[in-house]
Amino acid sequence: MGETFLKDMQSVIYELISPNELNMKLQSYLIKYSNSPSAVNFIKKLITDQEKVCRAHTAKHFTAKSVASSRAEGSNSRIKQKGAKKAELRQFNLYQFLEHYLSMVDRQETESLKMIEKLIQNGKQYSEFVHQLWVPEHRQAYHYTCTRQSENVWSASSESGKTRRVEIRDDCSSCDCETFLSTLIPCRHICSAAITMRIDPFNVIYFTCTAFQSMFL
Repeated sequence: MGETFLKDMQSVIYELISPNELNMKLQSYLIKYSNSPSAVNFIKKLITDQEKVCRAHTAKHFTAKSVASSRAEGSNSRIKQKGAKKAELRQFNLYQFLEHYLSMVDRQETESLKMIEKLIQNGKQYSEFVHQLWVPEHRQAYHYTCTRQSENVWSASSESGKTRRVEIRDDCSSCDCETFLSTLIPCRHICSAAITMRIDPFNVIYFTCTAFQSMFL
């Protein structure tokens, strides 16, 4: 039962499914594993914490341990300077912590500007980090079929039948998948629509108006 349970939980965590599909799966697993108290307790906790759970990109297999936001963990790591300031931060008062935090933000903004300047000088459109995220998505785009729903809206369907809503406009484009909402980098669904339209997938203006504005609120 253990191996089957892990596979079922792995599919819940890693597959891109809608909230309704997630709830249906979790409810069905409650019935399926009703004879195992530990499995039932874990599934109930997953139902309660489902908005907090993130995909763990550091492992190929589900480990039943990730319930924190990877973005929050990354921020904490930067604030603690990878552990170098962990002990010192315990002695900070609120004002000292705020000063430390603002200095971290200033330093990161300076580093970002330097990176942008370097990219411009080298004639590159995007960084290696973006490249590593985008290339796998671009490759996966060829496994999707796109159907135009209206003038600007497309439906990107996978071989398994799952669909995503893609919007391609002159001023902003978007997708409702978790990958795009997390990174704001053209996902496989946007790339698939762009390929169908015979335009450069990466040069699609991919910031949604609301997503772009939310970064500054």
